Amino acid sequence: MAMLLLAILPWPYGYYLLLRIVIFFVFGYYFFRFRKQCKLSKREMPPWVWAVGGFALLFNPFFPAHLFRLLWAIFNLTGAYLIYKTQEWEKQL
Repeated sequence: MAMLLLAILPWPYGYYLLLRIVIFFVFGYYFFRFRKQCKLSKREMPPWVWAVGGFALLFNPFFPAHLFRLLWAIFNLTGAYLIYKTQEWEKQL
């Protein structure tokens, strides 16, 4: 979460590449973990699980999305909030 908040500041390109890799795996881990829990408990996946998966795709380092800096700042803040909320949602499943 701290990496996403720090990404608002200007950094060399290497930082943003590392950010994409780390956040991709964090969101991917949570997406597949929650998806598996929903399948095992035979519950429908809540919309926030899809949001976590969407952020994993957005931050993927293999096919990077080239967006404006302001838009990335919004996604970074939203991603940090989503990680914070994911830790709360983890207790619900």
